[in-house]
Formats: sequence, structure tokens, C-alpha cells
Amino acid sequence: MNDRGWEELVDLIDQKYEIDDHQKLDEVMPDNPDLHRQIEIITFSKGGDDYKIERIISPRILDKKTFYHKTGASERDQYVYDPEETSNRVVFWRQVAGEWQEIKPEALFGTVAGQS
Repeated sequence: MNDRGWEELVDLIDQKYEIDDHQKLDEVMPDNPDLHRQIEIITFSKGGDDYKIERIISPRILDKKTFYHKTGASERDQYVYDPEETSNRVVFWRQVAGEWQEIKPEALFGTVAGQS
């Protein structure tokens, strides 16, 4: 999702449901301390349920190397990143019984688009 699409989504949710919290985080990549990723998080309530949407902007993955144990099982993965280009992904969450569970965008968009 590009910057404009993200801003439009945030504005739509803020107009319809009012955003409870909006955070921007900058984290070191877990497997490469020289690179960073940015995470933008919004939380809101809709119909008595709490929702969270995360937009993660991280260095683009160029290659994935899998290392195998002598038994043939995958032991670990190592990623090669492009330090200049980035990739975006958006993850949707719904809080159920105090825990965040990932949901498909359709589960939220279907109800967002259908309400006035």
C-alpha cells in the first residue's frame, strides 16, 4: 500500500470510527542490525470490538537463503536485503478474548464499505 492509500485508509477509519491510538515506531531489523523498519499502528473500536492495523515498511528482500540441518530439516533462513528499496505490507488485527488475532482485510473492509 502506497503512502496515499494508507493516508486515505486512516482518514476513512478516523471519520467513521475515530482512531483511539496512532503510533509510529522505528525498529532495527531482527536479522540485520544495520537496517531499520518502520511500523505505523492505528487502533480503533467498531461495534464493540477492538481493531488494529499495522503498516510495516521494511527493506526489500532480494534473496532468501535456507540453511538445512544434516537431517534435511530447515534450520534457519537468512535474508539478503536491498538497503535502498523498501516494501510495504499492511496487517489487520481484531482483539478476541484479550488477544490480537490476524484477520483478512475483507473481514474489515466488507463492514467498513457497507456502513454509512
